[in-house]
Amino acid sequence: MKDHFQEVDENLEDPSLLVEGSQQFPCPSCGATMIFSPEHQSLRCQYCETTADLASEDTTVIEYPLNEAEEKADHNWGGEKVVLKCSQCGGESVVDNSTKSSTCVFCGSSHVVIEDKDLGIKPESLVPFHITKDDAEKKFVQWIKKRLYAPRKLKESLNYDTVRGVYIPFFTYDADTQTAYTAKRGDYYYTTQSKTVNGKVVTERVRHTRWRTVHGVYSFYFDDVLVNASKKVDNHLVKRIGGFDAKKLVNYQGEFLAGYFAERYSKSLKTGWDEGRETVDQDIYYGIQKQVGGDEFRLINRSTNYGEVKFKHILLPLYMASFPYRNKVYQFIVHGESGRVVSEYPKSVLKILMTILILLIGFGLFYYFFMR
Repeated sequence: MKDHFQEVDENLEDPSLLVEGSQQFPCPSCGATMIFSPEHQSLRCQYCETTADLASEDTTVIEYPLNEAEEKADHNWGGEKVVLKCSQCGGESVVDNSTKSSTCVFCGSSHVVIEDKDLGIKPESLVPFHITKDDAEKKFVQWIKKRLYAPRKLKESLNYDTVRGVYIPFFTYDADTQTAYTAKRGDYYYTTQSKTVNGKVVTERVRHTRWRTVHGVYSFYFDDVLVNASKKVDNHLVKRIGGFDAKKLVNYQGEFLAGYFAERYSKSLKTGWDEGRETVDQDIYYGIQKQVGGDEFRLINRSTNYGEVKFKHILLPLYMASFPYRNKVYQFIVHGESGRVVSEYPKSVLKILMTILILLIGFGLFYYFFMR
């Protein structure tokens, strides 16, 4: 499919009122657009407050063989979808084609275009949002107020209206591994030795290591190795914000995305597996070490058969906003389940210097009155 770009209309009445979800659902009472409500875990009309329960889904989550996923996995997200692409940072979000305007959730830029391209593999499951946008904004306000070294101008200029609920893409991988290895096992043993120190005979206990070569096979089935498939959300922040409850995963339905963005994954399945395999290989190393036992361990060589690697695409909920400060863009994210806030933020050099000065004065006074 040949890509084409269309500039987004930025002269609409109020872009903040537009539904940013990946599918629209009309209210049966008033006809307005319903969005997913984290409080009710159902669709809810923004105007007449009518609610509509989500249909029960018993569809089995499918995991695709990695080498066949691109061809066999479902690419139909349901409804007429487009990709909103930020021409400044390159971030891509899947939305309904009726969405006419938006700021980029990753960098805050208004330079957003509609790109006609494949949406990618449809998510198999997701964890729904469990806290509201208002809750996320309040938590961030509380968080930033406690940042002692955040510049005052930053706190005064933050625009909380830019907070958006974004489903971040993740890949999970399954692999049934068999690893043949050769290792060295070291076991401690002790002897008593005598030596003369300052004319006196002193005995001491000396530790030695007895090494022996060990050959073996370590088998382990890795289930749902999680890999962040986004290049626009700082992986360092994602790791800091904490995990998600896998028990809350539900089958993908368009209703869960009503009123929210869904980032289009920006890593290939192979790149994701390369990252996942690093985690797998590290765990295999520790598994072999535990299997070999002993007091010390040296791995000589190993060869791993990963079996048929399987893959699925899932979405996890974050509230996000970006704020520019002195020619740099900072991201903050709020966990869509727990409300935990994580962000990088600028530090005021003046506040840091004032703190150091106060501490120096305090130490000086303490020394003058108590240590002289």
